[in-house]
Amino acid sequence: MKTTYYLPIALVGASIFALSACGDDGGSDGGETTTYDMPVQEDYDDMAVAVGSLVSGGQSGEVRSMEDSVMLALGSTPFGLDLRGELVLGDRAGLSYSYTLECSDASGAEMACGGDAARAYVTLDWEGEVNLPRYQASVDRSGWWALTELQTETPRFDGEGRFVVQTSFSSMSGSNQRSFFLDYAARYDDIVWDREAKRPTQGSIHYSVIAEREASGTRAEARGEVDARFKVQASVVFTSEGNAMLVLDNQVSYWLNLETGSVERMQ
Repeated sequence: MKTTYYLPIALVGASIFALSACGDDGGSDGGETTTYDMPVQEDYDDMAVAVGSLVSGGQSGEVRSMEDSVMLALGSTPFGLDLRGELVLGDRAGLSYSYTLECSDASGAEMACGGDAARAYVTLDWEGEVNLPRYQASVDRSGWWALTELQTETPRFDGEGRFVVQTSFSSMSGSNQRSFFLDYAARYDDIVWDREAKRPTQGSIHYSVIAEREASGTRAEARGEVDARFKVQASVVFTSEGNAMLVLDNQVSYWLNLETGSVERMQ
């Protein structure tokens, strides 16, 4: 049996995976080859802020959607949502979400999602606007997760996703405002969800991002001018302590707070 849930919700959260960070790429537009810049430290700090805000942002983000998915697969309605037959409707601070779930038992036989489900295949989409004190974004997200071991206290996630994000946020130092267009691809590898703690404790998300940093200044912003284009590989590795390590291009590392989405560069 196939169980379908649709969530017109509000709020955003995000993400990226493996491409080189510089040089000419095979991509083209009208026969022209796109040239990518080498990210500098400030670019890495900006990407860390952007990734952190997508992974975890209170009522939104990757972590909150993982919690929603486990609850729905096991037949519970997430906080703030209203279950009406196969529809879940709710409003959570800025995003529209849709979930479709196909559940099965331990043998792989299809069944209704609920307390006896052992596995679930989840397709999910977000779109909407985020407006936090230091982070604003318009986000469009699509993807899928395969959930296994639902009858244990530590279900597992694997899957893929895609994010397109137009964002403006304060730099890590708080002294500058940044604007980016970000195109993310995401891969989710063997993520372990702790049902009691309501957070991931193992596994990783791998993102590749193509970033366009918008030029500052009233005229440049009005014309949509691009100040720089670059690619970054990002890996988010979850830990049992309730945080995650974020590594960019295998050379710059940050601590990511899963409750707030804030990041701190590791020295």
